[in-house]
Amino acid sequence: MIKKEPIYPVLPWSIVETEFNVKNNYRNETTFALSNGYLGTRGTYVEGYDFDIDTGLEGNFINGFYESQQVRYGEWNYGFPQKSQTMLNLPDMKRVEIYLEGERFDLRTGAIISYNRTLHMDKGIVTRDVVWESDSGRRIHFKSCQIVSLTHLNLMALKVSVIPLNFSGKIVFLSKLNADVKNHTRKTNPLVDYGPYGRCILPQMLQADDERFGFQGTTVNSKLTMACMASHVCNGIVEYQSEELSATAQYAIDGIQGEEAVLTKYMAYTSSLDVPSLEQLTFLNAIIQAAETGGFSLLLEEQEKVMDQFWRIADIEIDEDASLQQGIRFNLFHVMQAAARNGKVGMGAKGLSGEGYEGHYFWDTE
Repeated sequence: MIKKEPIYPVLPWSIVETEFNVKNNYRNETTFALSNGYLGTRGTYVEGYDFDIDTGLEGNFINGFYESQQVRYGEWNYGFPQKSQTMLNLPDMKRVEIYLEGERFDLRTGAIISYNRTLHMDKGIVTRDVVWESDSGRRIHFKSCQIVSLTHLNLMALKVSVIPLNFSGKIVFLSKLNADVKNHTRKTNPLVDYGPYGRCILPQMLQADDERFGFQGTTVNSKLTMACMASHVCNGIVEYQSEELSATAQYAIDGIQGEEAVLTKYMAYTSSLDVPSLEQLTFLNAIIQAAETGGFSLLLEEQEKVMDQFWRIADIEIDEDASLQQGIRFNLFHVMQAAARNGKVGMGAKGLSGEGYEGHYFWDTE
């Protein structure tokens, strides 16, 4: 039997991507997805790029939050479902675009000097470490750390830093909220003419002020309401702007060669499945304030404690086969992430790593 080369380096507690290749985006966005069973996000690049349907899918999900639509058939027969129920792709708050004297940090341009993205299965986080040079020769050391909290189920957080290596100049963090989101039905669902189609969450409120993003919207048919909120910690000069379906917070920093510029972003989501619509924004604001008070380091400490407890109970040790050892831990990690453990929602066939299977739970999940 021919033994295939591993996709990622064989390491006991990590999954490491060592090169950037757009062709591998869909696979890697699932591999590096993070969730806590209630809230999940795909492993996309926080600095963002302009997706098309073949090169990636931004995705943020609440377990059980869905839209329903009539299923249309060329010919209907007894027992065919009349309505679909699909887990919705929610407004995205992760994106933090980075500009260096006006040049955008984009891995599709310039030159990648070194690249590393790591899923730390022992710590429950994803980190990236990239040295990149722009078309004009500006070189930076970019680092990021992402977490979907296992102790605060409504919360995810992100820390981004940039060190200018061969220049001093203006660095801009452009943080975004995008509520103009749709499910990628045609790419991820093999059934013909099966929704949901178009934007399914109608905006009720979007604001960007007082160092906060806030959005609330209701689905067209299922009439469920969701809300999300984000805040920032950064020493730059800030300017907020908002429109009906988007908001930005621009932080401008006088970057100095060799010194680190940092932005930390706290993001929280909820829905009417758990919190009444009129109370959602107050609920999220309290979560954000608590996260800011504790700081990013405390979230990491809490996450590592939860993971330590999990691995003490769940770890399976395999002797003399490092690849199988890595694989079983990867499987255990994603099963742990997919389980909500709140008595309200189940474990989707694809967890919360993407739109596959529409977020449905199957009878044989156990």
